[in-house]
Amino acid sequence: MRRGLFSIALVLVLPATAAASSSSKPAFHDNCGTRAEKAKAVVFRAPGGPRLVGLQLGSGKTGIVLAHEFRANLCRWLPFARVLAKSGYRVLAFDFHNHGSSGFSNAGSAANDRDVVAAGRLLLARGVQKLFVVGASMGGTASIVAAPNLAPRLVGVISLSGPKQFDGADAAAAASGLAVPSLFVAASDDAPFADDARTLYDAVPRSDKQLEIVDGAAHGTTLLVGPSGAHVRSLVLAFLAQR
Repeated sequence: MRRGLFSIALVLVLPATAAASSSSKPAFHDNCGTRAEKAKAVVFRAPGGPRLVGLQLGSGKTGIVLAHEFRANLCRWLPFARVLAKSGYRVLAFDFHNHGSSGFSNAGSAANDRDVVAAGRLLLARGVQKLFVVGASMGGTASIVAAPNLAPRLVGVISLSGPKQFDGADAAAAASGLAVPSLFVAASDDAPFADDARTLYDAVPRSDKQLEIVDGAAHGTTLLVGPSGAHVRSLVLAFLAQR
């Protein structure tokens, strides 16, 4: 039933300037981004949800949604979003509800997958032909749960330190029905997320999947920097390019 509701729901996209005029704060007020990037802020909604705010970078027919960690915002993704944009992708890094510049919702984190779906549909509405969702920690869980509702344009899911369950969202159950290529990355000393990555990998029924456990204790987007950074960045870019 929930999947059916998503299939008929429309994502409402609002101009950032219009949203800013109705509030004392600008639409995007996270502590990151250049002036040019902030000028491209987008405001949209998941069905029944509060306003969501994101930054869109790059162009092209392949889109990537970047979903952040708990108690963080899209700023964690912005450095890598720039790399992806320069690599020819259209990228949307956004703030989940109750985070960053986005609005408040009583739904809690269990509804994060709806935000991911709304972000993906925004890119599709803007001309993207192929779509990836990439999530860090909480965002990884949400990306896996969201995947079925972005078919048939979704072509891959990447989870960096995504827990198998988070606040009622069950990525392990969703992974058992995942119908697109997937990549799971975690650090060996980042408990319990390395074991969660293995569990999620094992749950995926298709053969087109990858698991990478790197040294150290980096978590989520910090896997993209530091000692593991170059390797993980290359791994993610290769996964995207191959598909």
